[in-house]
Amino acid sequence: MPCMWRFEQRMTVQRLTHLVQQENGADQLHVLLELLSKHQHIRHIQHLPEILTLQCSLIHFFQNGDIHEGERLSVRAFLERDNLSDDQRLTFKRAIQTVQKVWSNIRSSPKNSEINIPEELWCKEINADTAILDLLPTTPSITSIVTKFLIQLQTSCIDTAAQLTKEKQRSISAEEVKHASVLSVTESDLITMALLNFQYVLEEDGTKTTHFNFLTLQRQLIHRFISGKPIVKTQTMPSITLNNVKTLHSTKENVKEQLRQETLSVSLMKRVMEEARSVSNISRTLSTLKVAAEFLAVTGGDPERLLTEYVRNELKMEANAKQLKELPVVPQSQLKHILSLWQILSAKRSALLVQMNQNPFFLIDKGYHDELAGQEREKLRTALSTVNIEFFIIELHEMITVTLQSYKNSWGIVETFKKYLEKEGKEEIYTENLTSAVSPDLQLKKVISVWKTAVLISKTYTRSYIQE
Repeated sequence: MPCMWRFEQRMTVQRLTHLVQQENGADQLHVLLELLSKHQHIRHIQHLPEILTLQCSLIHFFQNGDIHEGERLSVRAFLERDNLSDDQRLTFKRAIQTVQKVWSNIRSSPKNSEINIPEELWCKEINADTAILDLLPTTPSITSIVTKFLIQLQTSCIDTAAQLTKEKQRSISAEEVKHASVLSVTESDLITMALLNFQYVLEEDGTKTTHFNFLTLQRQLIHRFISGKPIVKTQTMPSITLNNVKTLHSTKENVKEQLRQETLSVSLMKRVMEEARSVSNISRTLSTLKVAAEFLAVTGGDPERLLTEYVRNELKMEANAKQLKELPVVPQSQLKHILSLWQILSAKRSALLVQMNQNPFFLIDKGYHDELAGQEREKLRTALSTVNIEFFIIELHEMITVTLQSYKNSWGIVETFKKYLEKEGKEEIYTENLTSAVSPDLQLKKVISVWKTAVLISKTYTRSYIQE
């Protein structure tokens, strides 16, 4: 009766690692040993796109409010917010659970030189009571550490493989990362491919010997999982500063000091508001404008230079420059228009979110969220027909997002809005036109309701968003 082959011991990644380490010529198996010895971490690289998306989404949610609110806002409270749609809530929940798994895995491993975690973060766990601030890509934070760690792991695997294959490496920015860009190696993949390279020999005396062709296995793993994968540039990771509102305001003021700024013409402004309909496209453009403005605030620049040319040639952000072409007017805009574009696109993005039954101001103190009474709303709707409603929406949005929380909610909207516009250097006729529609009796506690009412009655914003 023939001798039937069977495993005497169940094959695992740990056992396979041990066999490779015992193999003669193991010094030629650097890639295989790295994939096996670091597999508990490498298996999570496949979640990098999801983690990056979570960070960008949180930045977009927090960019219109005081980021310090995140210190008091727990994961549970964030997920329970009424302004989140069911799909958004599910997406956020899944992404947060992914970060939780990776973070737990990192914390369960011995401390090593490959990852630098501040002592105050080592003891932190991710659960329903975790501050949402810990999931924002600030420095340092849990998600920024997790992201950098996974990127470095991928880079290490690619570098090790390149030493053998001599394959030319390429790099991409964090925002270009797709599922096809990252390593995706499961334990099942490793075991299955190892068994395919297993040789069983039955000697004449009945003894059994086994042999793994580890060099072939290594070549197959490189070809299937590593070859062609790009290095992700860590300097392009999503980030947000703790004093976000203050930073935006100071950045804009510094840009004005460094180079002359002009508002877009009325016709171009209307084109942007009428034709920009994708929240994701607007959000990506705003992120690029923010980076460009931060550089211009320090270095200055030629006001007449095209924005896309500056982003491509000076900032070396080719992908971002290409993305700017997806929105109207932006490709033809110059550096002197950067703040005007930023202001208009920010207002349009918030208007689209309102149309989608989301609240772009959900992080602003609840003291400014009182609803207009029915009669107040009808009176406002009538009065707004006498003003340039597009300018009203843009200017009031800027005041809400940049300076509102420095005002008391008991102050009058008209008086505060007027002083804000005067400080911004607006002409008296322009200021009077925009403030005349609002009743002097209305207080700032209802200013967000006033802005939303204007958005919902404006023909420019009617049914203007793209379902994404």
